Amino acid sequence: MCTLFIHKYENPRALKGIKKNTLPVNYYWNSKSWMQVSIWNDYLKNLDVRMRTLGQNILLFVDNAPTHALYDNTHFTNITIEHLSPNTTAHLQLCD
Repeated sequence: MCTLFIHKYENPRALKGIKKNTLPVNYYWNSKSWMQVSIWNDYLKNLDVRMRTLGQNILLFVDNAPTHALYDNTHFTNITIEHLSPNTTAHLQLCD
């Protein structure tokens, strides 16, 4: 699985002259550097294609964050997503 990287700027100075598709991450950007439903769905769609190409199936456990919603017409062939019940993260996460 490739790392998902969300930055505030589409073309930050630190990456001047570097094509985003050559980075070892999936690069997304928005004005607040936050995860969005559109980014999540696009990332999963690309991940599903990659898993299909590799002939692998994966199971993802995700919390109930609003941004982990899927579009109604979304279907994956090589990804199974299980949503954890509310408050599960608080019980499983190490102390902050």
